[in-house]
Amino acid sequence: MERHYNDAMNPMYTREFHDGITETFHYTNTIRAASSALAADVARLISAGANDAVLEAFYGVPGGHGQNLRVFAKMSAEDQEAAAAENWLFSVVGRYEVWADSLPVAKSSRGAQFPSSGSSSHATGVGFAEVFPVLTASPEMISTYYASVQADHRVLAGDRVDDALSLYRLFKECRNAAAHAGGVTDGPVSNWSTLARERAGDLFVDASGDVVPIPELDPGDQIRLSLRQVRAFVALTMRIAYTIDSIVTMSAVGLTTVVERWRRVHGERPLFVSERVLRRGQWLRARLTAASIAVPDDPADALALLRGEDLLRLVI
Repeated sequence: MERHYNDAMNPMYTREFHDGITETFHYTNTIRAASSALAADVARLISAGANDAVLEAFYGVPGGHGQNLRVFAKMSAEDQEAAAAENWLFSVVGRYEVWADSLPVAKSSRGAQFPSSGSSSHATGVGFAEVFPVLTASPEMISTYYASVQADHRVLAGDRVDDALSLYRLFKECRNAAAHAGGVTDGPVSNWSTLARERAGDLFVDASGDVVPIPELDPGDQIRLSLRQVRAFVALTMRIAYTIDSIVTMSAVGLTTVVERWRRVHGERPLFVSERVLRRGQWLRARLTAASIAVPDDPADALALLRGEDLLRLVI
């Protein structure tokens, strides 16, 4: 995920979300490795006849009771993987919900989490198309960022966003079922599973680009997701976020964000700079980054935008 972030445009609204998701990725992998090692060590002590008191003496951590350790050590590798996958799913969905609600767009939380109204029999009410594509476009932002967005392989084609969101809904409903229904498949999980398999199979891929099977879940089935499936879900969720980010960036909302962020960091008055300083390639990029403004591929586009909004003036 870090590689994908670094070789594409720095998004306007998604940087903190991306960093948070990357942290969950590293945390999950660390916990997997540590859990595997701990389970093996505890299992050896149990085989040697250790009771709960001995286990607690060796692994005396808050809440680490011997009985807990004994149960954990007896879990199969598959059960440990499933538990890690579920924990990661909870974390990522929660972060995405917070990110979606933070966007400076009315009903952004709904638009970022539901397919467009009428895109399927399961899509009712306000969804993606009713929130983001209807934003007023900004010619200045389009001229600055369009080429960068087009070159960004993470951004979904407009006609695939609803397909991707059907898969997001499936995993979101899996999370809901795990939290509220004992992890048993209910109607929403089953319905979104069917729709996602019909529409989003080619979007659900692993880091190598290989297609990952979408869970096929019928009412009453116990939900059991693999880490590979959750990782593919995380990657696609990031693509949905980048796509929404690009739409908001090239709208009038995006232009307002640029002006507000620049002034918050560099002041209300225009920033004066000489052409000699501008020839230092990193100067403008550093100023944009400091203000949390997306850096387009061509710095000349950013320069024209800043000058057009009277945020920066050239001096001789």
